[in-house]
Amino acid sequence: MPIIYENTVKALGSQVNSFAGADFIILFGDSAPAELKDYCYSVDVNPIQGDIKPGQILCFDDQAYMITAVGSEAPVTLKGLGHCTVRFSGDTTAEMAGTIYVEKKDMPTITAGSKIQIVDPKVVYENEVKALGSQVNSFAGADFIILFGDSAPAELKDFCYSVDVNPINGDIKPGQILRFGEQSYTITAVGTEAPVTLKGLGHCTIRFNGDTTAEMAGTIYVEKKDMPTITAGTKIQIVEMDGSKEASGPVYKNVVKALGSQVKSFAGADFIILFGDSAPAELKDYCYSVDVNPINGDIKPGQILSFGNQSYTITAVGSEAPVTLKGLGHCTVRFSGDTTAEMAGTIYVEKKAMPTIEVGTEIEIREPKIIYDNTVKSLGSQVKSFAGADFIILFGDSAPAELKDYCYSIDVNPIHGDIQPGQTLKFDEQAYTITAVGSEAPVTLKGLGHCTVRFSGDTTAEMAGTIYVEKKEMPKIGVNTHIQIIG
Repeated sequence: MPIIYENTVKALGSQVNSFAGADFIILFGDSAPAELKDYCYSVDVNPIQGDIKPGQILCFDDQAYMITAVGSEAPVTLKGLGHCTVRFSGDTTAEMAGTIYVEKKDMPTITAGSKIQIVDPKVVYENEVKALGSQVNSFAGADFIILFGDSAPAELKDFCYSVDVNPINGDIKPGQILRFGEQSYTITAVGTEAPVTLKGLGHCTIRFNGDTTAEMAGTIYVEKKDMPTITAGTKIQIVEMDGSKEASGPVYKNVVKALGSQVKSFAGADFIILFGDSAPAELKDYCYSVDVNPINGDIKPGQILSFGNQSYTITAVGSEAPVTLKGLGHCTVRFSGDTTAEMAGTIYVEKKAMPTIEVGTEIEIREPKIIYDNTVKSLGSQVKSFAGADFIILFGDSAPAELKDYCYSIDVNPIHGDIQPGQTLKFDEQAYTITAVGSEAPVTLKGLGHCTVRFSGDTTAEMAGTIYVEKKEMPKIGVNTHIQIIG
């Protein structure tokens, strides 16, 4: 998830504890007025990447709060002075221009060194109410609602809120937030069948009683508070509140300081060697020299290893590789795609063209960010007539009649961020590096579920509606093939 704002508490004013019992805190940079300084949490003046807005998550270490309103001056003073007030009241209207309002729950524990972040939440599920059954109002006073896709049984349809059948991106679990427009509810329990029927049929029951045990397998339980107001067009989201952990930056980061005099003698090999300054004399000339830098978390398959803008999915990790990388700046990286780590000191990544590495090349290991997620629903009757071509066509349900038979049918799903070269386009486990993106492709993909994918390796997008990827064997695509763009 993108980090909108990040800072660290440097010091606590001598009087901050005098606000114990209040529902707000004050952040201020070094320019805090003398009469206010003792009541503030001192921070640096750091930039803001984008807009701060309701629905984002404000974290103090691992304590996460959903933003409910943002005063018009708060981003300005936060960016310019390191200053804003944070009020834990749940207000959805910003009465004070310099205040960020967040959900009402226990105040955070903040100490010197506490990390502050504002991040966009991870969207686990997203949909929109298409229509209200004629009898939904007969449930007024009940503590539940029913969602159902177009396949709702006739005897149930009039009692349901109609939605599309949309994918789920991850697990639905307690602690996440279920949102109807701007109305938010913490999930307290999840029935074992609810994610299955929600994904397959657009169907589940939502009960607003705060139960922490799921007695009904097809039900999602949320906190007990006023029932939401739902109309046609109301947006439904399930979002992950654990924002600080997912957005806490790379697992590992370094920069190539020098190239050993013999690294080019490995041209044609499928591996490289990284080593810190303690590299043995007999090995030093064959290594890329790096600093000894910390590792923030575990290195594991599925993460992304990048050399500059060249990205590779990690497929296996030798048991000793994280140890030597952390302690000596040393590991071997093998570009073989092996899913079993035969060599203990090696990190294995997907098999594709070796990276170009120079002095100054940045190395990063990070969790993947899912930019786009979809599933193939059906194959047009003529897609096989394109056998031998270097492109495929994706289209949502609105595909023109004359084109529909030549397309892979998908839903119209959101895009989370920018689609850009260097990201990975996956069809199940078949991965392709994006080389160019036509200016219209993200627009039509988001709005119509439509774009062409060309497997030509072109680095210039000649066709505005096309995403270009590296040139290699075309993917095998069938019904239920999972499509992802990973950053």
